[in-house]
Amino acid sequence: MGDGERAGAAGSLAVTMTDFYPKESWNYVFGHASLKRWVGVFSFARYDPLFWNEETDGAPMDL
Repeated sequence: MGDGERAGAAGSLAVTMTDFYPKESWNYVFGHASLKRWVGVFSFARYDPLFWNEETDGAPMDL
């Protein structure tokens, strides 16, 4: 995010269903951010029962 794009913005947040980790030595992270660049990303992948190969009944999931 460039300086001109920050006017009126607190930052940018991306949301994904992709599991990710910033370093090979880490198991996982739920989110990752750069305060200097005003950006972050959050993953909901591990909240999905299908990530863990669990059966679902098709009902909406409460987070």
